[in-house]
Amino acid sequence: MAQRRESPTGDLIGALVQAYDDQDSLSEEELIGFLMTLLAAGYETTASQIAKSSETTITTATRMATAGRCT
Repeated sequence: MAQRRESPTGDLIGALVQAYDDQDSLSEEELIGFLMTLLAAGYETTASQIAKSSETTITTATRMATAGRCT
């Protein structure tokens, strides 16, 4: 958070730190907890999507190859 205060950025974390500093609506511990939850949720979503996309690509390629051999 100190780095974002010294060098503000236009991303979500920068906006949250700025809002925290301007309004002080969350404690620093709450803000850090929220950011950690956001990181975990983003990781989980990305990992799930990569796995699902890979599975779909492999399945589709296999089906297309099989269909091409049958005709």
